[in-house]
Parts: sequence; structure tokens; C-alpha cells
Amino acid sequence: MSQYELVIEGHEDFVKGFIRGIVAGSQSGATVLFNNEHDISRTTLGEKIKEFFDAPSTHTHLIVDESTTSLIEDVLNSEGEKLKLKIVSKLTVVSASFKFKYKAYAENYGTMLKGIFENLPASVTLSDDYAPKEEFHPESKGAEAYAPEHNYVIKAKGTLSGDLDALLELYTRCHKEPLIRIENIELVFE
Repeated sequence: MSQYELVIEGHEDFVKGFIRGIVAGSQSGATVLFNNEHDISRTTLGEKIKEFFDAPSTHTHLIVDESTTSLIEDVLNSEGEKLKLKIVSKLTVVSASFKFKYKAYAENYGTMLKGIFENLPASVTLSDDYAPKEEFHPESKGAEAYAPEHNYVIKAKGTLSGDLDALLELYTRCHKEPLIRIENIELVFE
């Protein structure tokens, strides 16, 4: 099923409450992803500048499925003017991606980190530049916490790309792991 990024003009808190109310009232069980609640980058340069300076935005970005998009459009076509809300953009989400990197100084953490990026869902791909680099320095074994060199180091970086739903699960998993640094999710539109 297709997913869309809608940009709705109006006060953000009001838009969020309104959309959540529509979805709850429809009893569809649909998921609504508000970009700023899920680390999804905004689409326009102006929005990115506002986000950088933490300025209040009059545009709320959200991602919904096709049937929820139709429902929102129908309601806003009939009631949007009274509510002072309107859809200013509707883009089809084709895929998404995010960049990551990690570094660890213990072999057990290295094994765990590599495991996160193995056996990925079929709809997700890992960039070709992902090549974990492990270094072993047995001569440095000892008080590694304060040593200039550790006896084990692993480093890697890459990009995960693919289906938004599967990617969100991986993003959440990476976000919970303090050894992994991640960038915001970038959407690809049709």
C-alpha cells in the first residue's frame, strides 16, 4: 500500500490533535507518523532552516497510508476552511534511508554491532561502503580504559535504504544502541 507525506498548514498541536482524532474516529487502526516525532527529515530547505533554528513551524509533516490520506483529504476539503487547515503538499513516499556509524572497544560489542546489520529484511539494503574494520592489538591488553591504544577496535559506517516501515524498525533498534550514531531518516519521493 502506498504511503504519502502530507504537509498540512496550521498550528502544529492543533493539526496533530485533529489528525489523531480523524484516525481514532475512523477506527481504522492506521498509523500516523509525524516527521518530527520519528527523526524524519523535513523536505524543504525553508523547513530545514526553521528546524535548525527551532522556529515554530506553521507546517506539519506527516506520513500516512493511502486510505488515511483520502480520509484526511475528504475532511479537509469540507471542513478545512473553517478550521484554517489545508494540505499544501502531498508526495508519494517511494523509500527511505539513514546513515549510521559505530565504534567499539570490546570484541563482544563488535559481535553484537555486526549482528544488527546481518540478516536484514528483504526490503532493506545495506550500502556497499559498509565494511566493518576490526583491529586487534594484543600487546595493549590491560587497562584499556586509560590506555592510548585498545586491544580491540571495530569501526564501521554505512547507509540503510528501503521500505519505510522496515527501515523504521531498524532505525528504532539502532537508536536504542548507544554505540551507534545515526542521522535522521531521509525520504525518497516519486
